Amino acid sequence: MSESAIDRVNQLAEAYYFQRSEDEMSIYDWLDANYAMGHKSWRLLAKTEQPSYYWLLGIACQTQAPWKNKVRAYPEIYVPPLASEANAASKSLFRLGAESGCRYSQYEYACIFLKRKDYSSAFNWFLASANQEFSPAMHAIGIFFLNSWSLPRSDYNQAFHWISRAAENGLCHSQLTLALFYRDGIGVPQDIEEARRRLHCLRSTGHLEAGVYLRKLDE
Repeated sequence: MSESAIDRVNQLAEAYYFQRSEDEMSIYDWLDANYAMGHKSWRLLAKTEQPSYYWLLGIACQTQAPWKNKVRAYPEIYVPPLASEANAASKSLFRLGAESGCRYSQYEYACIFLKRKDYSSAFNWFLASANQEFSPAMHAIGIFFLNSWSLPRSDYNQAFHWISRAAENGLCHSQLTLALFYRDGIGVPQDIEEARRRLHCLRSTGHLEAGVYLRKLDE
């Protein structure tokens, strides 16, 4: 895959997670447009050993629709017909991507372990992704420290540290959580005014949940 194609996949990943100007439909459109490269199936595609490509195909198999509806028009596309097969395919692809160092795949692979309640494995993969500056993974690590998942006890200082890093990178959910940390004094001295200031800033961007918490704070 060319460098420009890799950059494009990374852009799609950022759009997918952060809901920017593009939505996940652009992933399917991009895949269709790039099958001219001559790949016959996602299995062969994965052998290109591009970590971000593993993630892209994992998402395609995980969500299936509407990509599966295009199989007749694009016979070279292989999509597992059963949900169980698609689920197994996505897990395999996320594992390959995670082991190859793709931060998006590491995050998705961690989510698989989290659903299984294998908190230790989930933590390790979230941490690998977080150490590559992926904000959703940073937030997840903060929640692990907050709830003491796979850890001997809660560590509010570490929870505050990781949630702060995610918030600084622009993750709205982390910015909201950080405001609530200030409200409740979690990992930081309680500061109602700072909590109010942060909630005001979030509400000004159209964050509805921040407005709800702000009203509660002013009651």
